[in-house]
Amino acid sequence: MAALYPSPLYPSQQKNGCRWSDKPNGRAYFQIGIIENSKNLRQFFEKQLPSGYHLEKIKDIGNRGLYTQSNGYLSVVAIRQGNWVLVSTVDLLYIKMGDGRQNQLWDIFRGILKSLK
Repeated sequence: MAALYPSPLYPSQQKNGCRWSDKPNGRAYFQIGIIENSKNLRQFFEKQLPSGYHLEKIKDIGNRGLYTQSNGYLSVVAIRQGNWVLVSTVDLLYIKMGDGRQNQLWDIFRGILKSLK
């Protein structure tokens, strides 16, 4: 996490994943959930995206994936691997598409997806 965010973040386990906050039990800055689901990935995003948000495809992780971005920053990510879906909220990490932190985040997601059966 140190590579993704300049200040320490505190992890807490959730029912289907983990979240990281700026203080124990604080507001989530980053969240990863794993859900067994075979439905359309679009369901993990707001029905009507807010103005300025764009839904994009991810082609190099898992079976398929989608993410939203606003002003070049990642927001919500959903990636399918078989019957599993990794869902992550990353907007408060302020990761720009194409920078090194985005590649590090994708590597984290690849590692998680690789462990799913």
